[in-house]
Amino acid sequence: MRYLLLLFMVSACTARYQPLRVQPNRLINNSSALYSPVTAPDTTIKRIRAAGWLSRNIVIKNQDGSVLRVPKNTVWGYSDKNGKVWRRYRSGFYQVIRIADVVEYQDIVSQTYQTNGHTYTTQQPVIRYSRTLDSPIYGTRRRALRDDNQ
Repeated sequence: MRYLLLLFMVSACTARYQPLRVQPNRLINNSSALYSPVTAPDTTIKRIRAAGWLSRNIVIKNQDGSVLRVPKNTVWGYSDKNGKVWRRYRSGFYQVIRIADVVEYQDIVSQTYQTNGHTYTTQQPVIRYSRTLDSPIYGTRRRALRDDNQ
């Protein structure tokens, strides 16, 4: 009975929210562009994605099949085909989950380990935080709240 009560308490206190969503397939040049309404959707863009961890470009595929490569350092982030917002910070992209007193991001971390001669790789979501949309990203909420770079 105690375990059931504990399980209920944990599930009741767990945050349930959907990731921040905006208009799909959109380049975002600065953080204030998240709040500006877009008058007409850009129908020429078919897909936007990060080209890879070591690449310096974002790949934009247009409806006509042409491919455009935009340098990562010229944009703040982008929204993918599902409308999820991705922020560029240092060498990677972080999905913006929620904007509240701190901004929450999600990152996927791969961990490889060996057991009994077998190699296993797991991917786990890691939550990261920043004070504002433009401030540095930290691993803990406390460090993000302590940040003075507003």
